[in-house]
Amino acid sequence: MHTHTPPVFIEALKVARADGFIATNVKLVRVFENGLSHNTALFYSTEKEFVLKSFKGRDQLSRQAIQAQVITSRYELSPKVFYSNIEKGILVCEFINIPALGQVPNTERSNSQLLRVADSLSTLHNLEVSADIEALGHFDIVGFCSLYVDTASDAIKRQHELLLPSIIEFQKSTTRVFCHNDLVADNIFCLEKALSKNASPETDSTIFIDWEYAQLNDPWFDLAAVVFYLGLNQNSTELFLNQYFLKNPDTKHNHPQRLLEATTVLLWGDVLWHLHNFGNDYQPKLSHKIEWLIQHASGLN
Repeated sequence: MHTHTPPVFIEALKVARADGFIATNVKLVRVFENGLSHNTALFYSTEKEFVLKSFKGRDQLSRQAIQAQVITSRYELSPKVFYSNIEKGILVCEFINIPALGQVPNTERSNSQLLRVADSLSTLHNLEVSADIEALGHFDIVGFCSLYVDTASDAIKRQHELLLPSIIEFQKSTTRVFCHNDLVADNIFCLEKALSKNASPETDSTIFIDWEYAQLNDPWFDLAAVVFYLGLNQNSTELFLNQYFLKNPDTKHNHPQRLLEATTVLLWGDVLWHLHNFGNDYQPKLSHKIEWLIQHASGLN
């Protein structure tokens, strides 16, 4: 083990090895920028390279993240899991050695990648709601926003009151599927045969990471995230949605309005989360999201 390996990873590896995870001649390659909920690092060993996540809390989010990735990795929707320990907040998985879509310029993204994102998202949303998925619960966007609005400025609180009826109405949706609920562009990877040894030899695929918020939700929440966070124009949006609708025709009903509603709810939750975690001085960095809401969400001014 590298002498500069942070203790949090040393302890997590001890737990994993004691439980049977095999890794010899382990070397730390890099420590990733810490997420708010976990410490993450890349290691090489004689047997394999792997990513080690050690969650900072033993709360519902860490449990959801680990359990959801264990479930979805069976369907090649998330990195393969080598070891997991929900009680101790440890996850060991494969390393996806290509850039996330968020790091690929729009001009370099292909239509085929967008179609694969739609297909993989359709696969996720069509998973049978097993007891394990049901146990993850339902995503409470009203509660999510209420949790983070407490520390917001008075102006943001007033805007929240204006948007709250729309958020409550969205949550009343009776359509509930297994959703990722955090599909920012940096959480989406398009594996291609020519680029990644992780890809299947038969087909290209899409991998999603960071499953902390994975729960049952309206599918439009994930669809809106892909459209907004990937910055899709009208043509790309229609291409993406039409591919998704092939296996989910019922979702197509009134889809322009549903996309508007879902994007409004998605972005307001996003704004509140960032302000809560980074302070009200962070608001200028959210200007493009707030501007979208001002332009599209009735009553926000």
